[in-house]
Amino acid sequence: MNETMEEVVMKTERTAKMYEELVALCAQAGEVGSSIESIGWDQHVMMPRGAKSVEVRGRESSALSAVHHGLVTSPRIGELLQSIEVATLSEAEAAQVHEIQEMYKRAVGVPTELVAQITKLATEAEMAWRKARSNNDFASFQPYLEQLVALKREVARCIDPNNSEPYEVLLQGYEPGMTLDKLDEFFASIRAVCVPLIREIASRPKPDVSILRKEIPMELQLAYNKMLAALLGYDFENGRLDTSTHPMTCGFGRVTNRYTNGWLSALLGTAHEVGHGNYCHNLPLEHYGTPLGTYRSLGVHESQSLLMERHIAKSYAFWQGNFRHLQAMYSPVLNGVTLEQFYQAVNLVEPGFIRVEADELTYTMHIILRYEIENALMDGSLAVRDLPQVWNRKMKELLGIVPPNDTLGCLQDIHWTDGSFGYFPTYTLGAVGAAKLFAGAEAQVPTLERDITQGDLSSLNSWLKENIHQHGCRYSSDELYRLATGSELTVGPYLEYLTEKFTNLYKL
Repeated sequence: MNETMEEVVMKTERTAKMYEELVALCAQAGEVGSSIESIGWDQHVMMPRGAKSVEVRGRESSALSAVHHGLVTSPRIGELLQSIEVATLSEAEAAQVHEIQEMYKRAVGVPTELVAQITKLATEAEMAWRKARSNNDFASFQPYLEQLVALKREVARCIDPNNSEPYEVLLQGYEPGMTLDKLDEFFASIRAVCVPLIREIASRPKPDVSILRKEIPMELQLAYNKMLAALLGYDFENGRLDTSTHPMTCGFGRVTNRYTNGWLSALLGTAHEVGHGNYCHNLPLEHYGTPLGTYRSLGVHESQSLLMERHIAKSYAFWQGNFRHLQAMYSPVLNGVTLEQFYQAVNLVEPGFIRVEADELTYTMHIILRYEIENALMDGSLAVRDLPQVWNRKMKELLGIVPPNDTLGCLQDIHWTDGSFGYFPTYTLGAVGAAKLFAGAEAQVPTLERDITQGDLSSLNSWLKENIHQHGCRYSSDELYRLATGSELTVGPYLEYLTEKFTNLYKL
């Protein structure tokens, strides 16, 4: 039966009211979640380390987490999602509802008892991992990892019982819409190009990197990194650059860095976190706390940080106009160093055992290794007890080296202690996305290279804000890349970038 105009109007008005209520509930949950991030920032940056402070903060975090969980799993959200007539909504509103629905499905799909079981096990597993890593004793960590693998398989089954690939379900918690088929295709293409390239570079003379090992006074590093952050477009009116044990971005775009791993690591860390911070600051404030005001995915977020780190802070163009300022501030350490020598040292390629210390060419090999192992653990084709041997074999295949012990091998990452299976691929998706977006910006902004050489990042940041940041989660990752560049995410621009850069650097 055809609806009368009056019925259509009533349905539209009813849906509008329900939509407004749904968004308000979602925003409240998002704002509490953001508050949890903010006190996390305080914990890492400002909070005293005394036992009482730690205990009080633990109680605060636990209380807020309980409130947040109650909000995101509210039965009322489920009722509204079932009742809303999506066909009467605008495109943006429909996208909002879709994202809330996906969030709600993942939040309520996993039984509270299972979440509590994993949380408890994760605490125990981290302690066991730290001890195992210190003692080079994988066997002592093995039973914890076996339990985590089993529990995360159950999580995947609860979220999507129709998907026979548990790893794909977990992956989509970090990168919505990504499939194993597509990821396999990406990694196969990257492997085919990068493994031979790494081997060829290994036969060439290494650049002099002695300048990177020289000490720069902390006060000079702090001053220069703050200048660099501003140069890269970081908004200090709404953000801060502080010092912490590990570089991070949390809260509303607050960034931190560390200065204990060398001055170059600090410099690149600032660029990386500024990319994250700029994304946070440019999300639409009117949708704060809801999907339309939230970053698209971890891969897209990482694309913003790696674009600033690799395509700007490790580029020849940027340092053409800015090296003299760095040289003057870091004098006398950089006295007599040429731009070419600096550029070569900054872009050293050298296979190593530790992922977080890897250069940009070998880094993805570390991710491929972890992806293949995680996927095999989840589908049952790899037993946890065999992990160390498989790890070492894949290191040999991908990087031509074998770690002398498990501490430098399969025990190096903390990610598995809380069951973060599926997280690692987002690092490579970020690198692929960064190359794709930078190529798109180059094609659409004729003055981009000149601007970068002159230290003017405003045209690049405006392009990123217009094409990526302002959309939040309105579009899927593929739609976002298509709107920004004309086509969805592919590895082509990434492989072209790596091949051209390192062929020229090492005169291959």
